[in-house]
Amino acid sequence: MTVTYSSKVANATFFGFHRLLLRWRGSIYKLLYREFIVFVLLYTLVSLVYRLALSDPEKRFFEKLALHCNKYAEQIPVTFVLGKSGQPMLVDIRACLLSS
Repeated sequence: MTVTYSSKVANATFFGFHRLLLRWRGSIYKLLYREFIVFVLLYTLVSLVYRLALSDPEKRFFEKLALHCNKYAEQIPVTFVLGKSGQPMLVDIRACLLSS
């Protein structure tokens, strides 16, 4: 079934455009808003813990850990993260981990 939004798009104002995006059935925003909210909450939690709860030596350790993870983040292929052909890559990663 085709849903037309022509009249809504023609009458949408600049500040009311977000309502139009949420009304759209195939909206990417509807698909990703839950993950985005979880990401923002987790990011805020980690940021608050880093800024308020950690001492200076713990902050330095956290920074070293973040740099270490960033160094290896480039080695994870995007196709693996997206789930395309994940099984062969999972076998390769398991073999690599077992050999080291």
